[in-house]
Amino acid sequence: MNDLGIQGTTLRSFDDVTALRQGVYDRVRNAYANQAPIENKQFRLELSDVDYDQDEPTGYDRQKKAIIGGRTLHRSLSGNYRLVDKLTGETLDQRRSRIAMVPHVTSGRQ
Repeated sequence: MNDLGIQGTTLRSFDDVTALRQGVYDRVRNAYANQAPIENKQFRLELSDVDYDQDEPTGYDRQKKAIIGGRTLHRSLSGNYRLVDKLTGETLDQRRSRIAMVPHVTSGRQ
């Protein structure tokens, strides 16, 4: 519990951009990692091993270059997809693929 008495809630300073950024990355990853399989009568699509493919984009020069170039900074979130035949339990296909490009929250003063 925290000062608010709400279990599972973490307080942070309003200007703590590092904690905000980490919170965004963690919540997005956890939302996909805890996603239930999608299925119908014959097939089930599972997602596992959800994680970021690279480190956070950091550094003022990299941010400046992205802004001037009209681009965005992000981290690629990927996972392993597996298509299963529900009748036989056989894996029909599996591959690692990008799930999302999660925006990088900047502090504006690095």
